[in-house]
Parts: sequence; C-alpha cells; structure tokens
Amino acid sequence: MNQVPEGVHVITDTYIQDRFDHVELAKYAGEAGASVIQFRDKKLVPGEMLPVIRNMKECCKQYKSQLLVNDRVDLAMMADVNGVHLGQDDLPIERVRELVGEDKYIGGSASNMEEALDVEEKGADYVGFGHIFQTTTKQKGYEPRGLENLERVATKLNIPLIAIGGITLENAEKVMQAGANGFAVGSAVCASDDPEKAARQLVEIYERFR
Repeated sequence: MNQVPEGVHVITDTYIQDRFDHVELAKYAGEAGASVIQFRDKKLVPGEMLPVIRNMKECCKQYKSQLLVNDRVDLAMMADVNGVHLGQDDLPIERVRELVGEDKYIGGSASNMEEALDVEEKGADYVGFGHIFQTTTKQKGYEPRGLENLERVATKLNIPLIAIGGITLENAEKVMQAGANGFAVGSAVCASDDPEKAARQLVEIYERFR
C-alpha cells in the first residue's frame, strides 16, 4: 500500500447532481489532492459500473489518489482497485479480507462505539464513523452522532477514523479538532458549482491538522 487511508475522501455521487459524472468528479478531487476517491452508485447496473470504475482507476493513478468501491467487492476485485468500503449490512470484513488479500484497503462503516470497535477487531484498515451532522445525501434511521461521540470513538481506536455525514467547509475543521484522521464528503464537493475548488479547500483544512 502507498499510504494510510487518512485525509479527505471524496465520494462520487451522480444521484444528488447530474452535471458531472463519476470520472469527472474523480478528476476534480484528484487534482485537488484528495487522498481517497470512493465510487458509490445505487442506480447503475454492474455491467455499467465496471467500465466507469476502470476509467476512474486510470484517473486516480494520475493523481496518486486511492480508489475504493463502496459495497461491491466483486467489482472492486474485477477492476483491481485499491480497496473497498463496507457497510454494516455488506459482506463480513473477515471474508472480504480473504478475498481481496492484505494489500487492499478495507474500510468499514460504524454509527456507534460498539460497531467501530468491531470494525477494527475484524481487521478493517479504517472506520468510517457517522453520520456526524444532519445529511440528506443518504437517509439514516438514527440521529446525527455529533462531535462528542466522534471524539469518544477517536480516543478508543487504533486505526484511522474517518468522519462522514453532513461535513462541509463550515464544519470540517471542528471534525478534525474532535480527533478524526480525515473526513468523507459527498455533496460538499459533488453538488458544488466548482467541485475542484471545494475539494481543494477541504484538503487545505485537513492539511492544517495533519
């Protein structure tokens, strides 16, 4: 692996906006210095996803960003990207590790302390914790976890903690102050009038706390 998956994760999203496609968003985020690009799409069928992921992979190579695929371990393996991000209802982390090997990243979602510690114990490389703030990008069945919960979880983990959910230019600094090792954003970049500028500003915030 080239680097620990900390920093700014940009989740490409063509559901909340249709001005930019996944590859364009990966390019903007990569140019801005995002550490990780995450492909997430609930609309495309697998046959449509694979060529998109492969094109994103070439783009990420150019900018030295890590490319992760959300949920779809099969597509991540077929495209030979840097890793996968798994939700609580996806395949077990231990089984995915057997499939992808030790040289690929595995991130796991968590919404409370118990889940976060479980994700770490099962061998993930980082925990995606949230949602921290209110968000409309992805509907959740629970209230925002907030900065206090983020800070508590950060003190207990031995792997990177990536905050997610409702993170913007206005609150990203508070997330880093709470102890996160980075943060994942969707609409803050994808729905921006200038995705590259927005991503660059978020990277600058992260760099101040690096």
